[in-house]
Amino acid sequence: MSITAVAELKAVHAKRLWRILKHYVERACRRVDLGTFHKLGIDESAIGKGHVYMTSFGDQDASR
Repeated sequence: MSITAVAELKAVHAKRLWRILKHYVERACRRVDLGTFHKLGIDESAIGKGHVYMTSFGDQDASR
């Protein structure tokens, strides 16, 4: 679901949701130790029908 759709559903401004999302993503990134990271896996897949895609990244050696 897009940020715009969630904002409309919850009757809040989309910018507020982007700020909340940014806060929690930065918080999660600080908790991740990338010191032993060596091999990156990238996958892109379609979400439903149409041209909406999700890209995921992962550590291939540690399965995370």
